[in-house]
Amino acid sequence: MEELAEAALEASGEAVSDALREALDGAPNAALGVIRSREIAEGPVAGDLCPGCPIAPTALESPIISPRLRAAAARCFDQWEGLIAARLRADGWPENSVAETASAALALIEGALLLAA
Repeated sequence: MEELAEAALEASGEAVSDALREALDGAPNAALGVIRSREIAEGPVAGDLCPGCPIAPTALESPIISPRLRAAAARCFDQWEGLIAARLRADGWPENSVAETASAALALIEGALLLAA
């Protein structure tokens, strides 16, 4: 059962990575890419309920349920943060601020999804 849940997390995480990559690549800069990723997460039809992050519920519960699932969720978040960091680097951000800025941007995205749910 845990293996199935881990596979589902990884598949969901990859789908979010694809959407985030598309948003960042299609925007003129990282900031607008982050905003665009939020718009993508809202769904294709105006007025649809925001589906939220598919990883967050497991990430919040997994420390109690399963260290293995917590690690899978952490890998997803790390991958997303890495995508944002790569775009910041491509935009010429100073290396000493990239990690912190990428982390803050991901926290803002996740917080917005949580509050919109």
